[in-house]
Amino acid sequence: MLQKLKYYSAKKAYDTWLEEHRPAAVKQLSCVGIILDIDLFGNKAFKEIEWFKKALNLPAEEVRVILYSAQGKKIENQDLSVIKKNDLTWKGMFKKESHASTFLQSNYDLLINYFFKLTPELLILSASAKAKLKIGFQLPEKRLNDLEILAEPTNVEVVGRELKKYVAIINN
Repeated sequence: MLQKLKYYSAKKAYDTWLEEHRPAAVKQLSCVGIILDIDLFGNKAFKEIEWFKKALNLPAEEVRVILYSAQGKKIENQDLSVIKKNDLTWKGMFKKESHASTFLQSNYDLLINYFFKLTPELLILSASAKAKLKIGFQLPEKRLNDLEILAEPTNVEVVGRELKKYVAIINN
């Protein structure tokens, strides 16, 4: 019962945010956010995070990563921000003490939605993030991303090449 209420509240909240979002022109990237579903990569997740930071060719402090695990995987690196299912309240909002609240306080030039399974937590996090431009994979919820990457999420090299193209176009 509580789970159904959480889903309903999340849908109502993200519908509002998605209606308000309008892509904006980005002349130079200064802050990039990445929402990454670590269940896609298993034990390779940390290697992939570092690869993306290098691929974006931005200083590490300008790239903010938040991880999500539906399976509740333990993250050994304490420097990484992680959200879990229980961070989202039944009202469809993140708890104030969760890493999501900190992530959502920043304004991003580019937000990369690196997930392809829709969960209330990922939808709320992405929809409520303040970003000029949102890039992600093809999802049933078409309003979530401004640009879509047509590649398998686990094929990091292809995704990385596509992201490099987008970043090069934005930065020129």
